[in-house]
Amino acid sequence: MKNFISNSCIIRSTLIRMDRLFSSRKNVLLWIAGVAALLLLIYGVSLMNGFVVWDDALLVTQNPIAHGLTWANIKAAFTTYDPELYIPLTLLSFQINYTLHGLLPFGYHLVNLLLHFGSVLLIAWVMFLMTKNKVAAIVAALLFAVHPINVEAVAWVSGRKDVLTAVFFLLSVGAFLKKDPERSETETKNDRFGLWYAISIVSFILGLLAKVSIVSLPLILVLIT
Repeated sequence: MKNFISNSCIIRSTLIRMDRLFSSRKNVLLWIAGVAALLLLIYGVSLMNGFVVWDDALLVTQNPIAHGLTWANIKAAFTTYDPELYIPLTLLSFQINYTLHGLLPFGYHLVNLLLHFGSVLLIAWVMFLMTKNKVAAIVAALLFAVHPINVEAVAWVSGRKDVLTAVFFLLSVGAFLKKDPERSETETKNDRFGLWYAISIVSFILGLLAKVSIVSLPLILVLIT
């Protein structure tokens, strides 16, 4: 029993020290840099990958809609399918890639990795808003960063729709949970057209345009609250 109490005290003390560690802006920035380094270590090799036969030809290399940021291509992206899904925002991102560097695979893979990096940071933000626990937020973000379930979406150019949707999904959830500390809870609940709610709604719409799988988000927000 004494050992159990002693171990519990040690764990609690460690968690408190970790929580205080991330109270400094400098330490937070160092953590962000560490996450970037970790992702580069894990996914850096994917930046050297080329395109693959599965879907990359259909969506990018042999898709004229993705070849350049022109009004005609933008219109086509919003009025066509891929051919199975409606993903105009994903096609728009491919158009930007093509405009910047043509069909050089490195740029496409780099954008996927940067989007995953953004999702990791958003996971930390969302988890902190939900738990008010910095350690839990950091652990959750790190688990998401290294989880093998994300490999396909990050390392595969056609996985762009998944990593792009993830960013808008998490941004929408975080904005929905965010509350202005200077206002009362009642005022915050009544102001459904406030800035954070607007960001949440716009992020949801953008997520739908990246991939329609985000359509279940409103139900998830209801369950969260």
